[in-house]
Amino acid sequence: MSYLDDRLSVLAYANGFTLWHFKPDAAQADRHRTLDEYLASAGEILRSNDLIVVDPVNADDPAETDPTGGGIFRVRVARRAEVRTDALF
Repeated sequence: MSYLDDRLSVLAYANGFTLWHFKPDAAQADRHRTLDEYLASAGEILRSNDLIVVDPVNADDPAETDPTGGGIFRVRVARRAEVRTDALF
């Protein structure tokens, strides 16, 4: 599993829309190149048009490279073993 269940949580849910919060695991961050690859195994619980607020992996050290980029992402495609997102901010 690429992501850790306890790092992806629901912030708000209404009318079939979910706002998620995701804090990547710093120990696994270097093994994943994109947020889509990182969240691929969460495809069964995410839905198209959900939003994900992603914390930077190294928020305490902005000089370090963050493979997820941090920010707000819209889920474009979500299905078993595949997630595609668009960065909004």
